[in-house]
Amino acid sequence: MARIARTTKDVEPQTERRLRELDRQARHPADRVARGAAAAAAQGIVGYRTRSGGHISSFPGGTRRLVLSANAPVTADRLYLVSARAGVWVSGPGYSGADLFLTHTTDGSEPTTSSPDLGGSWVTLREFSIPNQGVIDQLYVPTADHVLSVLLSVVGWDSARSYFVWSADVRRPQLWITDLGVALGPSGVDY
Repeated sequence: MARIARTTKDVEPQTERRLRELDRQARHPADRVARGAAAAAAQGIVGYRTRSGGHISSFPGGTRRLVLSANAPVTADRLYLVSARAGVWVSGPGYSGADLFLTHTTDGSEPTTSSPDLGGSWVTLREFSIPNQGVIDQLYVPTADHVLSVLLSVVGWDSARSYFVWSADVRRPQLWITDLGVALGPSGVDY
C-alpha cells in the first residue's frame, strides 16, 4: 500500500498540482450542492416487518387483534411513508368488514392498541371468502429525530362473528417505513 506524504515537499511537482486541484474541486460549491442533493434524496425502506407466524385465527369482532410491529430511526423534516397490508376474512354467512389501525410511539417503546393512531383503513368482507386485503398508506413528517415504532392491529365490525388474519405464502401481513427524502412542504390546494 502506498504511503501518503506528510508535506508537499515529499511529492513530485505534477502530483502536488494534481492534489491541489482535487482539493480545490472538493471545496467547489457545485460539489457541495451535489453532496447536499444526495443527502436530501430518498433513502428507501428504512424499517420493515413481514409476519413470520401462521394465520391469526378466530378472534371475536369488536376486539383489536395485534398483527405485527416495526420500527426505524427517523430524521426531522424528512418525509416518510408508513405502509401496511393484511388479508382478513370472516366466518359465517353475510357481509361484514374490518378496520385496520396503525398506532405509534416516538420514544422507542413498543406501541400498543391504546397508543396514538397514525393511520387507518377498512376492508369489506364476503362470507367464508378468501381473505380480502386491507391496505394503509400514511405520510409522516417528524419534527425531531427519534425512533418511530408502529403497530398494525385489526378489529372486526360484528361482535357476534369470528375474524381471521391470513398469514401464509405471499399474502403474509407486512408493515414498512420508507424514507421519501426531504419534506419540501405541501403543494396544491384544499377544496
